Amino acid sequence: MIRPVSKVQKAKALFREGKYQEAIQEYQWLLQEEEYNPEYWNALGDIYRVEGKEESAIDSYHNAVDAYRRDALYNNAIAVCKKIHRIDPEDEQVYKGLGELYYEIGLQSEAIENFIEYANRKRKQGNLGEVVKIYKYLKEKIPENKLIDNELQELYLQQGIEKAKSLGPLQKETLPQEPIPSQPVEEKLSPASADDYLQQALILLKGPGAVKDLKVKEVKKEEKVEKPAPKKPAPPTEEKKRDTTTNLYDRKYFFKRVEEEVEKAEREKTYLFLLILDIDNLNKINIDFGDACGDTMLRQLADILVNLVTDDEMLFRYDGDEFAILFPTLSKQQVEQKIKEINQNVESFEFEKGVTFSLTYSLVTYPDDAIGAKVLIDQALEKLAIQRPADLTKKEYIPIHSSELIGRDQELEKLEQLLKSEQDNIALITGKPFVGKTRFVSQFMENIKFKGV
Repeated sequence: MIRPVSKVQKAKALFREGKYQEAIQEYQWLLQEEEYNPEYWNALGDIYRVEGKEESAIDSYHNAVDAYRRDALYNNAIAVCKKIHRIDPEDEQVYKGLGELYYEIGLQSEAIENFIEYANRKRKQGNLGEVVKIYKYLKEKIPENKLIDNELQELYLQQGIEKAKSLGPLQKETLPQEPIPSQPVEEKLSPASADDYLQQALILLKGPGAVKDLKVKEVKKEEKVEKPAPKKPAPPTEEKKRDTTTNLYDRKYFFKRVEEEVEKAEREKTYLFLLILDIDNLNKINIDFGDACGDTMLRQLADILVNLVTDDEMLFRYDGDEFAILFPTLSKQQVEQKIKEINQNVESFEFEKGVTFSLTYSLVTYPDDAIGAKVLIDQALEKLAIQRPADLTKKEYIPIHSSELIGRDQELEKLEQLLKSEQDNIALITGKPFVGKTRFVSQFMENIKFKGV
């Protein structure tokens, strides 16, 4: 079929001129000719959104997502899903769709995060069957993830308990013995305790033979001892939020503020920009000029950044040679202008002992690049690793998302590969405070001792 180029151009021109109804008619005509063209559905959704017809916009965007998926244009489909999310954050189907799309392009962590968000929403609605379906799907696609396997087992058990309870009053069983005249027949009630419901659940799930493998423990009731209410920890003082070298907000406070700002952006349907900047080869500077010189240089750079950010923007020292800035009110063009100003000030400043250096930047946007604070930070760090000059020591980020020891096989394997590489590498274990980064390193050391690496 010949593409009706003139019609497409006319529709776009009408949209630019603000003639929305006429533009809608043109795109509807085009869709009669090409029903599964994702560009037409996407453009139609944009027009409806400008007009304030959110339901029509969402319907058009969903059609665009389906059409992009048909053409295996998964990144385009993800971008449209994010448009739907900005209009209606409560549209739970978006999370399921994003999970499927991220899996298609190989981003397993993002896929799992969105699937679990969808499952949690279904769980709150009491739709346990749909939750089980999601975890069964995840187990089929990512069988090596032990956390998914454990959650699925718990769901099966919970589902079995609910089925057992739905049977109503448990039946009475008459003992197989002759009744004594003038005495009532001895009866034994079927189990009615929580433990016995577990037996009923296992029977429903695995058959009668499963009960013999279950040892029901009798739990003795303990006398309640009233304990004094724990004292609430005092809120952190301003000094405890600060990095000791630069006096900027520290890494722990950074995680907290990112979560708060993402929630605010989601609530107000606005954009949030996260900029992470890295000093190229700070380790070499410390070796050539000394650690004291490196610390002075960090303080000088911090002062430059403090003078460039406004009260609406937030500046942090994220890591040894990395700083982070949150921009909740600027546009992308304004943030890019801010980066130019940083470069100009760094180039013109006379640092300690005449040290010169360059900066590598990573800029990500909520919600375009990620839905959720954790993923936004991970995306920024991954982008930073890619953009760093190739001749520098390679720095690899290994994010730790869960305090559980199981399910870390991929992270352990990545760290082992870095150790075996002939190239000079720096591995940075990242994650929220108390997530278990030290335990992860200890676990890694035990593994390599066992393997004799």
